[in-house]
Amino acid sequence: MPIQHIKSAQDVVLEKIIDDCGLPMQGHVEGGYHTLEKQSINPLWAYAVLRLQLETLPDYPETELTSLVKGNFLHKVMELFYFTGCHQSKLQDKEWVTQQLQQALETAGQTELSHLSSPTLRALTIERARDLVLQLIDYDAEKRLPFKIRETERRYMLEEEGLHFTFKVDRIDENEKEHLIFIDYKTGSLESASEYKKHWLDRERLKNLQLPLYASLLKIAPAADVDGVAFSSLSRQKEYYVGLWQNLYAHNQNDRALINAEQWIEITDKWQSTLLLLFQEIARGEAKNRYLDVDDMRHCNVLPFLRLHETEEE
Repeated sequence: MPIQHIKSAQDVVLEKIIDDCGLPMQGHVEGGYHTLEKQSINPLWAYAVLRLQLETLPDYPETELTSLVKGNFLHKVMELFYFTGCHQSKLQDKEWVTQQLQQALETAGQTELSHLSSPTLRALTIERARDLVLQLIDYDAEKRLPFKIRETERRYMLEEEGLHFTFKVDRIDENEKEHLIFIDYKTGSLESASEYKKHWLDRERLKNLQLPLYASLLKIAPAADVDGVAFSSLSRQKEYYVGLWQNLYAHNQNDRALINAEQWIEITDKWQSTLLLLFQEIARGEAKNRYLDVDDMRHCNVLPFLRLHETEEE
């Protein structure tokens, strides 16, 4: 699909301003993979947020329990429960799971939900989280092939083109072959495996790029020793892991979804080169107003600045 370009008299003026002031950038970059994601989807979006510090004022929350609060709480519960070094065999001990999860819920509740004025709302939020996390724990205990937790919520520093990025990986599992699976938690519904394949394999510019980045640029393990990348669902969705795999990770897994070893190396090499181009674009101030799919812009927080409506009218 060809990239759509936004062109108008205003764009010509804007691009001239950007060309004049788009000095090379160096040093620490805020936003981690979110900045790279914006650059990949629409370079001017990333430029506006990163360099011009533009953002839309958030709506007033209708409740103390926002989606951000719920997401942070669930992530904290997962971090506390799935600690580094935890083996799958532990998850099969129901008594241990009950005690460990209760402690994780209580601690996460104290740090993430203390501002909630309603004790009832706090209790309901904790019970909902208990149900969601237990679903995933049961799947990991009974359906997954043997594994252990290698890392949780670890921060990695990456320097490219004079830019210093910080990335936090939700979780890395290690199987019996000491191969790794990179996992990113999602508190909303996951897309289908075919959609993620489109985002990672078919697009000229990546979307949902955090997992390809972790697997190809952080150099935690050689590409051949990475068995998969997957989003993990913390919702009522019945599919607990959706991603791309080099080897089986669970019993009764559909092997038609697997990528062979040669393809896997080609894919990770392509991810690496594509992502490095984004670092180069950010460093030199690349800020073209372009995008692959209008649906990519749904969550853009500077739409008035980008004048997306003009493209829709055209």
